[in-house]
Amino acid sequence: MADRGGTGLAASFRTAFGPGLLFAGTAIGLSHLVQSTRAGAVYGLAIGVVILLIHVLKYPLFRFGAYYTVASGESLIEGYRRQGVFAVWLLLGALLCYMFFAMGAVGMLSAALVKNVFGIELDTRLLGAIILGGGVVFLLVGRFHWLDRVNKVLVSVLAVSTLLAALFSIPKLELSQLTIPAERIDLKLLLFVAAIGGFMPVSTDSSVWQSVWTLAKAKDAGVWPRLRDVLMDFNIGYWGSAIFAVCFLIMGAAMMNRAGIAPAAEAVPFAEQLIGLYRDALGDWAVPLIGASVISVMLTTALTGLDALPRVLVAITRVLRGEPVGRITEVQLDGTAAYRLYVVLLAAGSIAAIYFLADSFRTFLDFGTTVAFLVAPVIAILNHRSVFGPAVPADLRPGRGMWWFSMVGIAAFVSFTVTYFVLLLGGYL
Repeated sequence: MADRGGTGLAASFRTAFGPGLLFAGTAIGLSHLVQSTRAGAVYGLAIGVVILLIHVLKYPLFRFGAYYTVASGESLIEGYRRQGVFAVWLLLGALLCYMFFAMGAVGMLSAALVKNVFGIELDTRLLGAIILGGGVVFLLVGRFHWLDRVNKVLVSVLAVSTLLAALFSIPKLELSQLTIPAERIDLKLLLFVAAIGGFMPVSTDSSVWQSVWTLAKAKDAGVWPRLRDVLMDFNIGYWGSAIFAVCFLIMGAAMMNRAGIAPAAEAVPFAEQLIGLYRDALGDWAVPLIGASVISVMLTTALTGLDALPRVLVAITRVLRGEPVGRITEVQLDGTAAYRLYVVLLAAGSIAAIYFLADSFRTFLDFGTTVAFLVAPVIAILNHRSVFGPAVPADLRPGRGMWWFSMVGIAAFVSFTVTYFVLLLGGYL
């Protein structure tokens, strides 16, 4: 694969632009659309400080996914393997704990939104299965090339509509929503923070998604990207997703918390509430456009999840066998038989999960996000050790400031996890 030569800045950036928006599409579709809205509805604007803090603390570990790949020429999974095979098995275990539930939740919410917007009279579970099945066909035919291009369009449409909806919601906010009443600061709040923290902006193992997507983009473009371009792409996606988290928080606080409306626990009623947020903010005229936009980003989330998880599983399999994944091989992971098999198995497992999720959407979502919350410190440590390890040339490693930034995040994740287990073992949870 060729190095990026001396082309202009814009042309250079275009060869790297894409994985950051895939990250944003994934984050907005499940974590922000559901968890940020719930956070605003239940606790008002005050919980926004927690959401922004989570984004800040997690920034280094997600940044390191793309950074390590470009600087070292190999996938982050290979960076884990350098620290011991246990790290690769740990990543695999974390994925298996939540991936079917998470993708099942995506399928359920996508189906509920489609039913609500278009008035389709079809069982939600069956419609969710059809959506996931359609995603499988899309990926097997179009692969990363289609995914990269379609995602850019869908995220752009949602970005405009969500920013408008949030702006129109601001006048309906109240000053009292800037604080959480003392009587509501309890263990229930801690559990809620654990739930939103696990997938905010996405689960920490998604830093590996960034790594394999960066490789896929490089191979699709036919050139190895510059580090600065990859980091710019990542920053656009990451901090853009943080802005959207605040937008959904504002809508939840303005339209639900202010009116005392509790978020529904099931997918279909929650979808109705979600579309109602846009209707209240922009008016009935905007419902078709907004509905299509929200559905678009959910479909994007379904596609990114159906692509990234099998892509990572293929990479894990290759790394455990001692086969290269990074720059030195021209193998496109989505062109392998193993990728196609994993896509089908993931969809099948997620469809099976849908039938369990139908009556307990929030319960299973909280389970998956809490698991992700608890493994966050381990993933953060592995990413830190990888990017500051021998595989990255000394002149390409992040500076001392980023080293300390990462360590602060690791310390925070460890503290949160220890506190959680102390309370759990003490019988308080």
